[in-house]
Amino acid sequence: ALAPIAPHFASELWAGFTSIPVKHIQDFDWSKGVFHQPWPELDQTFNLTLRVLANNKSMAEIPMARWKFNELTLDEAFDIACHDNNMQDNVLPYDITDKRFKLVEDFDACLEIKFDAPDKVYDESFEDFKERQRQEKAAAKAAKEERKRLRAEKIKLMEEAES
Repeated sequence: ALAPIAPHFASELWAGFTSIPVKHIQDFDWSKGVFHQPWPELDQTFNLTLRVLANNKSMAEIPMARWKFNELTLDEAFDIACHDNNMQDNVLPYDITDKRFKLVEDFDACLEIKFDAPDKVYDESFEDFKERQRQEKAAAKAAKEERKRLRAEKIKLMEEAES
């Protein structure tokens, strides 16, 4: 409900600011209205984020200063991403098949990397894995029952000692 009157309200506030005789800030053109003022700009040292995706999974988010961010190229973004430990461990050991870079100046940058990751090799068959899992579960259950039995014995001994 505030949207229709917000521009008018802002203009009235601006008129109040311009009526002050001593202006301590020179960033504005005080002779013009609020709607004719320049749009604020980001500081050159403001950090923006380079997002790195590998096979559609987020690998890194690398902060960098705006002055470098806006000049990034595909090769520079890839070189910077290669310094990330996660990239070194999970992407660089494999063959990279495709790299794409998308930059929206002063807002967003995304480096997309496609690579051939080998299929995981398992030492045991699925049936052996399930059997091992069943045995581990049975052993855990037996250990729990043994702990319960020992606890019940301790409680019994304590009750006998008290009486």
